[in-house]
Amino acid sequence: MPSRSRQPAPSMSSRSSRVGLATLGAITSVVVALPAHVASAAHHSSWSSGVRIDGQNPVIDVTCASSHLCLVGGASGLFVSTHPKSGAASWSRSVVPPARPGTAPAVYGVSCPSTSFCVAVGTDTILTSHDPAGGAAAWKTTRVSVPKGQQLFKVACASPRSCVAIEIATRFHSTGLKPPNVGYVLASKHPDGKATAWKQKKLGEEPDSVECAAPRLCLVGTRSGNVLSSKHPTRGAWKSAHIFGKKGLEADINAVACSSTHDCVAAAVCSCGASSLLTTKHPTHGGSFRWRSINYHPRRSALVIVSADCVSHRRCAVSAPGLNFRTGASTKKGTVYSGKGVKGRHWGRVTVPGSGGPVSCASKKLCVLLGGHGKLFVGHL
Repeated sequence: MPSRSRQPAPSMSSRSSRVGLATLGAITSVVVALPAHVASAAHHSSWSSGVRIDGQNPVIDVTCASSHLCLVGGASGLFVSTHPKSGAASWSRSVVPPARPGTAPAVYGVSCPSTSFCVAVGTDTILTSHDPAGGAAAWKTTRVSVPKGQQLFKVACASPRSCVAIEIATRFHSTGLKPPNVGYVLASKHPDGKATAWKQKKLGEEPDSVECAAPRLCLVGTRSGNVLSSKHPTRGAWKSAHIFGKKGLEADINAVACSSTHDCVAAAVCSCGASSLLTTKHPTHGGSFRWRSINYHPRRSALVIVSADCVSHRRCAVSAPGLNFRTGASTKKGTVYSGKGVKGRHWGRVTVPGSGGPVSCASKKLCVLLGGHGKLFVGHL
């Protein structure tokens, strides 16, 4: 499942728009593929023209369980397609979650551990289905208790019996210096059960991304430059590793993604004016020495990576907007990087103007990438 960075919230919500520590206007994209072995030459990915599945309403999160099942969370509900390559007409609004007063009926996070089970989260609502393409009647809605000033944000499921969701502040606040010191995770062995099936754990920092590579390995990236890992998330046992930035200063782990329990990547950006893409084979061992920086772009420190998804051993898609982190200005164009290895000379590039949001790949032959103004792109690595 993809692990996603905080995306611009629908205008009906009180949350500020943000990606990492920067605010986006027009956005474009960088996508990086990370296969296992170094190749002698770069290769290129390919992407379709953008289509809109709900007018210009924002699209917020995406997951693809297979080439015949993709879900998109948007400002006006949950959208499903069984033929994502067939254009805008192949997408339909499946369900609209109830909204609290003053908030949008938005779906902020989606996850499908299989084609027969999916989970989505709204502000304080968990949606589950054993027939995701079966229409509104196939989805169960469960309201959960969310602390005042908080909302559900993202969800990751390793199986129908192992899901973790994260909660963030409804109103985003950043000084660029001291990171937030409160946040929550919800974990469940029975995500399609009652609200009490979700166990809440209060953290001493705010989460920003989540990934579950297996029932006994879930990772949470935080705004303190830490990655929290757990083999038993429903027990509330989380181990912290500081992997980026200076301790005590704000550094967002915008995305975490794993192809297995021994191959994970994390995207980070900090107020110090740097960003990085890191990888590890030991996500549960802790310590920044376990995470290695990937040289996917010679000027990678100016990029803000917002999303990642891994489909096989070290083959990942990584999305970033066409935004200069240091200045906050749009670069006017975006690039899709794809290739092999950890050295920049092995990467090809393709521009994908208008994208720059979450990305999900069912396989190397099918990826769905979100963008600004409600756009959606389909491609392959």
